[in-house]
Amino acid sequence: MLQTLQKKSGQMSFQARMSHEVLVHAVFAEAFIPLTFTVPILANSLLCYFYTDSLQAAARDKTAQDREDAQAARDIMEMNLAE
Repeated sequence: MLQTLQKKSGQMSFQARMSHEVLVHAVFAEAFIPLTFTVPILANSLLCYFYTDSLQAAARDKTAQDREDAQAARDIMEMNLAE
């Protein structure tokens, strides 16, 4: 931004150029400093989402495994009773 300002300033007075630079820095601070605070919040939200999703997937896998184990136990009991 400052390079563009310097190219376009040409014969601008020092005071005018400094006031423009101050304005550029103020706009930069207003625009980008809040982003530095939102990035960790966004990262935390994404991590929580994926962690929660992985817990739900693990719970589904555990439930499916429990069903398979119960069915295998029933099959073994039926085979023992049949003998």
